[in-house]
Amino acid sequence: MSSIRVVAIDDHPIVVKGIRHSVLDAEGDLEFVGVVDSVLDGTPLPDADVALLDLRLRDGSRPRDNVTALLERGIQVLVFTAGGDIPQMSDAVMAGALGIVLKHQTEEQLIEAIHTVAEGSTFLSQELAEVLHQSTALRPHLSDREIEVLGALNQGLVTKQAARRLEVSESTIKEHLKRIRKKYTQLGRSVNTRVELIQRATEDGFIRRPSDE
Repeated sequence: MSSIRVVAIDDHPIVVKGIRHSVLDAEGDLEFVGVVDSVLDGTPLPDADVALLDLRLRDGSRPRDNVTALLERGIQVLVFTAGGDIPQMSDAVMAGALGIVLKHQTEEQLIEAIHTVAEGSTFLSQELAEVLHQSTALRPHLSDREIEVLGALNQGLVTKQAARRLEVSESTIKEHLKRIRKKYTQLGRSVNTRVELIQRATEDGFIRRPSDE
C-alpha cells in the first residue's frame, strides 16, 4: 500500500518539529514530505495527500482561502489548531476541511485523524461539530467584497478612503454596509454603529484582531 504523504502548513518551528516527529515515529504508512509557511504567495507545495493546516498564519491569509487552494491541488485538509477560535474553525470546515485536531489532543488521535481524512472521511468530535454548527447558524454569510469593506473600515478608513482603496464609489461602500447590517439584523444581532459592526465582524472571524497580526 502506498504511503500517505503529509505536509505541514505552519509558521511555528516548534509546532512543525512536533508534527514531523509524530508522523515519522508513527508505525505504518505515513510520510512527512515537508513544511511551508504560506499557501497563497506562490510558494511551491510538495506532492501531498493531507495537509495539516494552522489557522493563524502570519501572512494574514484567511482559513477558507487556504483550504480552497489546497483542495484545488488535490490535498485533503486537516486543521491543526490550539482551538478557541470557533469562527476560524467554522470558516475552514465550511470551505471543505475534513477534520480538526486540537493541539492538546494525543499523538494517537493526530495519527488517526490523518488516516481518516486521507480516506476522504470526516474527523470531528460530536461536541466540536455541535459548537461549529451553532456558530455557523449565528454567523452571516458575507461576500468577499463585503469582507474587504469591513477590512478597510477596520484599518480606520472612512467611506471615501475605503471607496478609493477598493476602486468603487462611496455609494457602493454604503450599500455594502447596509447589506451587512441587514444580514446581522436578520440573525437577531443588530448593529447600530460602525464600532459595533467592527466588533461583530471581529468576533465572527471576518477581520483579524490586532493580536493576530
